[in-house]
Amino acid sequence: MTEHGEAPTLRQIGEAVGLSSTASVRYQINKLEEAGLVDRRSHGRGIALRW
Repeated sequence: MTEHGEAPTLRQIGEAVGLSSTASVRYQINKLEEAGLVDRRSHGRGIALRW
């Protein structure tokens, strides 16, 4: 966010963590959301970490 002024895309997240498929990234984010570790924002690409 600091570098680009907005949240990263699924593709950018995948590149950062070594996943080539956006479906894999989406799956992992869904699992984090189910575990209560992140919240997806209702608009845009935003994801908030839950503390």
